[in-house]
Amino acid sequence: MTRLERVRNLIDEKFNGNQADFSRAIGKAPAQVNQWLNGYRNIGDAAALNIEKSLDLPQGYLDGEMNKTMERLYTAAKELHGIDKQAEIARMLNASSQTVKNWETRGISKQGLLDIQKIMGISPDWIETGEGAMRLAAAQNEIKDIHRPMLWSSNDPLPEDDYTFAPYMKEQAFCGGTGSFEIPDYNGFRLPFGKATLRRKSISPDNVFCCTLTGDSMEERIAEDAAIAVDAGEKTIRDGKIYAFRHGDLFRVKYLSRLPGGRVKIKSHNPAYDDEEAGLEDIEVIGRVFWWSVMD
Repeated sequence: MTRLERVRNLIDEKFNGNQADFSRAIGKAPAQVNQWLNGYRNIGDAAALNIEKSLDLPQGYLDGEMNKTMERLYTAAKELHGIDKQAEIARMLNASSQTVKNWETRGISKQGLLDIQKIMGISPDWIETGEGAMRLAAAQNEIKDIHRPMLWSSNDPLPEDDYTFAPYMKEQAFCGGTGSFEIPDYNGFRLPFGKATLRRKSISPDNVFCCTLTGDSMEERIAEDAAIAVDAGEKTIRDGKIYAFRHGDLFRVKYLSRLPGGRVKIKSHNPAYDDEEAGLEDIEVIGRVFWWSVMD
């Protein structure tokens, strides 16, 4: 596979075929990207390195074939955990980025497969062969994670050695639609999160709070009236992540991405809602949404 073919795949897979978004992400003019894609200019070594660094890809990614075990790990990590970057996988596994980078060409080590099984709940047999189920059955997977919410009263005894309990703002509503501005009211309810899980995601328990998402603009990713958890310690915008933010007098939850000229793209998951733009000075990022409840 050539550099050009890999770049085309990146645009399709990471940017839904949007050349303009890809251009902004790598800091290059759309005209230059268009010349690459139409074969008028070659993708030189400096340009390839810039693409790899900008998209958090391993150096040499555009030139070499990735080991099949890592291709499957990236697929599973995105599908099961919503992450698709080398640094994010390394952080979740409590491993160095260099270790994960080495797996790109050498394959995942035996210890790596054990860690992936224990922490991410992914079948090592599926990673090695691509056969069978990707996700481990509940009996096989010993992970105690944040995906099993329980409501606790402030008067209940809490197993604080293993869990931290985030305040659930029962009357607070962040809107996944046109906006909501209800007043926070902490009434003693909490949602438990495994301390080990938060550590793996580099989230401080003191920065976590929970509330309700109203509106349908983030469906089918986040259902209307779902409980969400916000990391108020992460206010720096990482393109394509979901944030809770104040926009004027409204509290909102959307995908945010930086644009040139101090602008921000505000995007819903529901295609029925149009993309918006705002100035950085017009929004106040409250935190990144890192968890939400899923019920049907």
